[in-house]
Amino acid sequence: MFIFISGLSPKIEEKESDKEIYCFHCHNTKKWILRKETSWISLFFIPIFPLKPHYSANCPICGLNHIITREEFEAGLHL
Repeated sequence: MFIFISGLSPKIEEKESDKEIYCFHCHNTKKWILRKETSWISLFFIPIFPLKPHYSANCPICGLNHIITREEFEAGLHL
């Protein structure tokens, strides 16, 4: 009898935007945090292969979250 232990584990990469961005929610201008979150399927706690990554830009003051594209993430979010 074999027992398989598997699951999903997120890997998060964060970086700062190249320029300051105005937040319409908290009315502050700061460099936003760009996030790439990729979930990995793991087997026996070893990541095997990644699923589709999700990209977002977050205001560091209030946490407002915007979905962005991979190109915007790699370019440092030149809006």
